[in-house]
Amino acid sequence: MVTALAPLPGDALAAAIFPGGRIVKVSTKDGKVTPLAKLPVEHIWALSSSATGVLTAACGVPGTLYRIDPFGAAQKLADVDDAHARCMEAGPDGKTLYVGTAPKGGVLAFDGKAVSVIRDVEPKEVVGIVARA
Repeated sequence: MVTALAPLPGDALAAAIFPGGRIVKVSTKDGKVTPLAKLPVEHIWALSSSATGVLTAACGVPGTLYRIDPFGAAQKLADVDDAHARCMEAGPDGKTLYVGTAPKGGVLAFDGKAVSVIRDVEPKEVVGIVARA
């Protein structure tokens, strides 16, 4: 099952595959699929990409954020103190990443160094965030 997609440079997409925390690169020209990365998680719930092809992944079990370079090397950015990082959205400042979690239902801010709780919501699963100025 594909759980997340993100555009990559050069007519390609990154696709997160469940089960197993795998990310593959899919050519949009010929449909060729090649392995990109394998993360030590059960789920990759959301992907975002930069213009240079660097990916950020919101993951579950454990709830973590990872950065993946264009060659597939992964670096853990942060733990989210919940089982799942379900969604993420870049903030208007371009530096803060907002993350929704489950089953605690938190909205977190990651500034590149530390994670802080912005809100604890009653629904215990935050699966979408929209950043507003």
